[in-house]
Amino acid sequence: SYLDSEAGRTLCEDIRVLYDSDPDCHSHFWDEVALTYCKSNYHIKVRPCTFADVTEIDTLDELIAMDASYERYKKA
Repeated sequence: SYLDSEAGRTLCEDIRVLYDSDPDCHSHFWDEVALTYCKSNYHIKVRPCTFADVTEIDTLDELIAMDASYERYKKA
């Protein structure tokens, strides 16, 4: 999922509202807020992807190889 800053702020607020109003919301995933509970607040587009679009990252070293900014989390 990709969110622009406006959608991120909206999602943050919608999660707070849902959290305060629904005692069972703890069992929901965050994306259910935008896709189910508050979907009128979002403009959702689907972009099909292929296996070439997905990279599995299992370790910190693999993540660092993709994005060196995570190097700071590596313990000496």
